Amino acid sequence: MAEPIKIDLKQIDLEFEKEIESQEYYIELHETYLRNVGVYDAKVPVDKDDLFRGYEEVYREFDLRFKREWFTSVEKFWDDKQNVYRIDLEINGYPNTIQVYFAKDDKEECEKVFKILFNWIFNLTT
Repeated sequence: MAEPIKIDLKQIDLEFEKEIESQEYYIELHETYLRNVGVYDAKVPVDKDDLFRGYEEVYREFDLRFKREWFTSVEKFWDDKQNVYRIDLEINGYPNTIQVYFAKDDKEECEKVFKILFNWIFNLTT
């Protein structure tokens, strides 16, 4: 069995989540599944509809794993509202889209990660 491909990701500030400290944030591509791991502290709005109410600190920890055959799409685009590049991964049967964000200055990194994910999802070797 081949070693998994590990893609280290950077946490960035988003509209409703401000990065405080990341312990881990990465994607691993195994032969038969994708693993998405995040462990970090962030600030989120007390009320998304009223940002003047302030922010509260939260701890996030997740370890998601999805069979390779469940992926239906990978999309890359500029998110004008948040001023970031974004990659969306759609998974059949999973109610949420996996979203990976890249700072405005990290367009090349976004392109690189998109290509790796696209080739892995669609089982391409080139």
